[in-house]
Amino acid sequence: MGFWLSLKTHFLEPWKKNWAETLHFVVIACSILITGLWVFYTFHTLFEKDKAEVDLKNTQLELEKKKSELKELQDKIAGTDSSNIEISTEIIDLKNGKHGVIITVSIQNTGTNDVDMYWDKSPLTIYKTAFKEDKVKGLKAYKPYIYETLQHEKSDNISFNKNLYLLVGAKKSLSFFVELEDQGLYYITFESKVQNSLKKKLEKLDKSANWFSSQYIYVKDSPNKTPK
Repeated sequence: MGFWLSLKTHFLEPWKKNWAETLHFVVIACSILITGLWVFYTFHTLFEKDKAEVDLKNTQLELEKKKSELKELQDKIAGTDSSNIEISTEIIDLKNGKHGVIITVSIQNTGTNDVDMYWDKSPLTIYKTAFKEDKVKGLKAYKPYIYETLQHEKSDNISFNKNLYLLVGAKKSLSFFVELEDQGLYYITFESKVQNSLKKKLEKLDKSANWFSSQYIYVKDSPNKTPK
């Protein structure tokens, strides 16, 4: 009896007298509670989203790493076709007043497959050029052969080399000679065909199916040369 009387006196009657204010406090308390729950939910959701994005990024990086490892393994299984081609020249003043150019093409197989190069007549072309600013055109082309045997007093036979085969790691040099009459800028190109297996592989990658290297040289008249 005393409890109910105390409850009525201290809680119910003050609430009835100030019900609007009490209801306002209740609404504020509920709002605070709901807002707190919403903040917690939002924080948790954002945290999970950030964590998921980090996990996704890590997964993508790991996937790219695995793809790279797989590509490397496939290349090792299939082998790689690669060579290093270097062109060097030596210019000589000839007694007839012209210029002799000795051209050496050094080729090294730097891949894991054998290299097979071949050509119809000569893999080398030397262009006499004319130029203006960044435009260059060929005026005349020289195509010296690679001689296997030369004609001499005891033989009339001449034979030319039309291919080059390099085992893995092997290096060979091809030597050419050309006589040039005029001084000026010349453009040298080395170009050879590739074996059919490599040609098909390159065509699938939309790549040029040949071996190629080039170099410019400038031939100058000797200071002692008599003008024509």
